[in-house]
Order: sequence, then structure tokens, then C-alpha cells
Amino acid sequence: MRRADALLADPPSDLASLPAYRAARARLDWDAIAGGTLLHADLHGGNLLAGPAGVRLIDWGLACQGNAWVETALLIPRLILAGHTPEQAEALAKQVARLESGPRGCGHRARRGVEPVPRVRGPQRP
Repeated sequence: MRRADALLADPPSDLASLPAYRAARARLDWDAIAGGTLLHADLHGGNLLAGPAGVRLIDWGLACQGNAWVETALLIPRLILAGHTPEQAEALAKQVARLESGPRGCGHRARRGVEPVPRVRGPQRP
């Protein structure tokens, strides 16, 4: 967590939403995200290698320790960028039990009746 705090403390000066970034960082609850679980912290399709033996998670350059729910919460924006609606992304994340142990606001807004829409791009197919 010290590494993440150091990186977050020095954002790029040309960051488009620097005031919003600083406000969000000021509200970050380090105790809520602390934990002993190994986190990849950069889970997305480009870091999944699919083959005959299954799927492997690669590129552990941002790996850190934290609370287990953090990994799932970090996945929500990636799902939205991949084409899911926010509701779909939250519904998918809610299927991961660990997210339920996180603080309010980290994926608890999933709405009933939203079916997840699986998306697989060509390079991700086994």
C-alpha cells in the first residue's frame, strides 16, 4: 500500500480531472483497502492469456497486497470500458463473493434484473 500511496501522491500535472482526482484521493480509506491478499491490480483482457490449458493471468507489474474485494472493484471500470453498461459491470462484479465484504459504494449498486453480457474479443479466444 505504501507503493500505491506514493504513486497516487504524485499524479501527472496534465491530468484532465486533477481536482476531482485529488478530492477522491483525500477520501480514500486506506484501512478499508488494506489486507493480506495478493492483488494483480490490472486485470483486463490484455493481461489474460488463453490456451489449451486454460487462462493465465500475466503482467504482474502492479501486483500488491490488499483486501480481496479491491481486485473486483478495480475490474468494474474495465468492464465498462469493454462495452458493458455500469449496471451490467456491477452485476458481474456482484457475482464475486469477495466484493460483498467491501465498503459501501464499491459495487453494491447493482440493480436486479440485469443479466451479464459475456464479451470475448478475438485475441481472448482459446
